[in-house]
Amino acid sequence: NTVTKTAVLPLSLNLRSAASFGVLTGAGVSGDGSIKGNIGTATLGIPSLVTATGTKYEGTTEAPTARNDLSPAYFDAAGRTDVTQLNAGDYNLGATTQTPGVYKIGGNATLNGTLTLNGAGIYIFQIAGLLTTANNSMVNLTNGAQWHTIYWQVGGNDATLGSNSTFVGTLLAKKSISAGNGASVTGRLLGGADDATGTVTLTNATLLPVELISFTASSNQKSVNLHWSTATEVNNYGFEVQRTEVRDQ
Repeated sequence: NTVTKTAVLPLSLNLRSAASFGVLTGAGVSGDGSIKGNIGTATLGIPSLVTATGTKYEGTTEAPTARNDLSPAYFDAAGRTDVTQLNAGDYNLGATTQTPGVYKIGGNATLNGTLTLNGAGIYIFQIAGLLTTANNSMVNLTNGAQWHTIYWQVGGNDATLGSNSTFVGTLLAKKSISAGNGASVTGRLLGGADDATGTVTLTNATLLPVELISFTASSNQKSVNLHWSTATEVNNYGFEVQRTEVRDQ
């Protein structure tokens, strides 16, 4: 007899009210950056240099409620047992390609270079230690992979995104998150999932939860027609198109 085993893809995480936040933490946000979505902290402390298309919640009930909703999602991600263990210790995700599934790293996770996520479905990374992405590192999506189905559960105290890095997905950190100068995030930075003293530090960082499928431009006499489509948008209130005129060319 032939036995055929069908792979069972993981279920998504339910973030509940935390899903509307681009940045969420327990004990304050610092630095500067541009956020698509809401920003929330259980204490006072969101500087004016951190801007948001949504609402800033400082010390109001919305932020603690969202953080309470974040906690069960964090432990759900950490508790998944049908996993592929990438390494029992530290592991570099750079220069690798992963397909949908749950991946376990028993130590610290680093990302040097490019991580490719290939295919539509749920991705969950269980990281027992710290997460550190190098400067100029990248998470690249191919063949239908989408940011809103990618989750990073970081069991160490901190997650650090390098300068000018490109990060994709929802980051659920036990405590604190920092994003280096010029870091670009398509997703969410959700800190303090298991430690109320967690903070989020931004340095000229941009969070853009808009997933672009295509963008084309065509000439129409003296005008240009632009066409684009998106797979998902979170709290997006529109697009700004800028034009530069180059003379003598």
